[in-house]
Amino acid sequence: MVRINLLPPEIVEKRKAEKTFSYVALAGVAAVAVLLLVYGVALFIVGGRSQELQSKQDQAVGLQKQAEAFRVFETKEKDLADRQEIADEALSARIDWSRLFTEISLVLPSDMWASRIKADEERTPNVQVEGSALDPEDTPDSGHKVIAKALVRFADLDQLANVWLTKSEKMPEEWPLPTISFEITADVAKPAAADTGSAGAVPAPPTGP
Repeated sequence: MVRINLLPPEIVEKRKAEKTFSYVALAGVAAVAVLLLVYGVALFIVGGRSQELQSKQDQAVGLQKQAEAFRVFETKEKDLADRQEIADEALSARIDWSRLFTEISLVLPSDMWASRIKADEERTPNVQVEGSALDPEDTPDSGHKVIAKALVRFADLDQLANVWLTKSEKMPEEWPLPTISFEITADVAKPAAADTGSAGAVPAPPTGP
């Protein structure tokens, strides 16, 4: 069967143009829809990144506030360290009389004893040790030997210098024990600031009598 189009050519061309325009319009609408979809997705991503960035900024602000709070403690710690250093320097040149008396007591020979240890900080610091040493009659001069041993041990102490025996007197026979009364004096040197680390150490007592 043969179809014969009796429409005028201009109408046929017009219909073709209208159909083509419809296709173009649909394509344009589809393109706009795609663009809107892409824009929406991009806007969603940008919004998410913006929220993430804002969250990171809030965290940074919080950390900065915490750091400022800790900085106060750091400043206080530094002040305390400075004060401790000043106190250590002041104490490093101070004579530790308690430690010195302990050292003197430890180095005394076993057959002598100190009845008094006197300290004097005026002018040149010095120490005075008074006591007695056993002097058995069956061992001549043993008391003097004990005192001489004490003089040597005192001279070995780091803080003592110019050790002198200022008195050595044999006690009367009616004394309960045969003894020699003695008096030893020595100058005391102030410790150097660099020796503060070992200031608390006390020497071990001598092994000999």
